[in-house]
Amino acid sequence: MTSMLETGAYSWLLDELYDAAYCVDRERRITYWNPAAERLTGFERTEVEGKCCADNILKHVDDEGNNLCRGVCPLAKTMGDGLSREAHVYLHHKNGHRLPVDVRCAPLRDAAGQIVGGIELFNDASLTEFLQQRVAELESLAFLDRLTDLATRRYAEITFTQCLSEFERYHWQFGMLLLDIDRFKTINSQHSPGSCDRLLRAIAQTLRHNCRPFDLVGRWGGDEFLVILKHVNDMQVTTIAKRLRALTARSFIELDDGKILSATVSIGATSVRMTDTMETVVDRLGQNVYACKRRGGNLVTFGNVV
Repeated sequence: MTSMLETGAYSWLLDELYDAAYCVDRERRITYWNPAAERLTGFERTEVEGKCCADNILKHVDDEGNNLCRGVCPLAKTMGDGLSREAHVYLHHKNGHRLPVDVRCAPLRDAAGQIVGGIELFNDASLTEFLQQRVAELESLAFLDRLTDLATRRYAEITFTQCLSEFERYHWQFGMLLLDIDRFKTINSQHSPGSCDRLLRAIAQTLRHNCRPFDLVGRWGGDEFLVILKHVNDMQVTTIAKRLRALTARSFIELDDGKILSATVSIGATSVRMTDTMETVVDRLGQNVYACKRRGGNLVTFGNVV
């Protein structure tokens, strides 16, 4: 099958797939990249084909931000043992953000049954259609931050009031995160405003695509983001915060000179109490962020004391 794909005999079938797909040879060199993969990742076929996964082209990471392309990724395991498998990973979009994808891997064999490569199908796991609808809704209500396509501070405040009311009436617990970009003033002073805006958008989209559809992600300030997490306990708040921290650290943009620009975030996390107000929660989150900064940043601090 691999040789036939390389000569184009069956590539038209993969071209028509709704799922994104790519093929590699035994050296994990990418031999095929379909149109759906172009649409999902932003990378055109000519930018990818002929390059190796080991070159860190796809830049897949796991929940903790561990690089899979330079280690034993699901596709490499499949080529090693001949077993098909599924996995949930995060790819690097050309625009810089991290996108969650569900992948399915299978070996490619020659006429003698020897494994000569592998194929991976992957699709968007972020409920993009729902997110687009939310953007349209916020835009129509003038609650959309134009730079990041996130909710505005005002809309986040309204959502907090609604969640607190539901907590009081139905005991639906919720938590909140405040994310502050580490050393953003230094980044701003060293790079053009356009590059800094692109980095902000990449981080914003990483957060938006990797939260649940019923959570809210908003831009709280210049380099601050606020996340409202519905129906969560303390452990879930911490788990989500750690995942977002890891994925943000693995998000980056490529500058015109080919250099990479990225940033980490300090995250203050807390569960909300019935006696809280927006002011008391934000004050608590701010102190938790400050605790991260004092320890060097790129950390999560959970705290309900304040």
